[in-house]
Amino acid sequence: WIEGLVKDFSGIKTKPYIYNPLYTALNNGGVQGAFNKYYDIKKNHSDEYSYFEIGLYWIGDYLLKKNRIKESLEFLNFAVQEYPQSTYIYTTLGEAYFKNGDKQMAVDSFKKALKSDPTNEEAETRLNQLQNNK
Repeated sequence: WIEGLVKDFSGIKTKPYIYNPLYTALNNGGVQGAFNKYYDIKKNHSDEYSYFEIGLYWIGDYLLKKNRIKESLEFLNFAVQEYPQSTYIYTTLGEAYFKNGDKQMAVDSFKKALKSDPTNEEAETRLNQLQNNK
């Protein structure tokens, strides 16, 4: 039966992730270029791509890991406007605020991440660390 299942799924084509065109737009036009590409895809090609929320998270996380803190903050704040219930985006936004030296905004972001998903261990750990190191 497994062979039949694999055969049934072998013809399914998956949509490309939105991350790829956003990453290209980011490199070619900065954060604003990525925003413009996102809006273009969302308006004109939304059925051609998948994982919009995670794609935005990935770009924000990429910028943070590259120590492009200001760009990361700009992008992640955009992302939470698009996905206000995203625990992933709020957690990464908290890290970006922390790296930017804004402890209160970091705390607020981790709280929002936990409100969205009370089982988010990363947000809970970081929130406890920040609140216990006043």
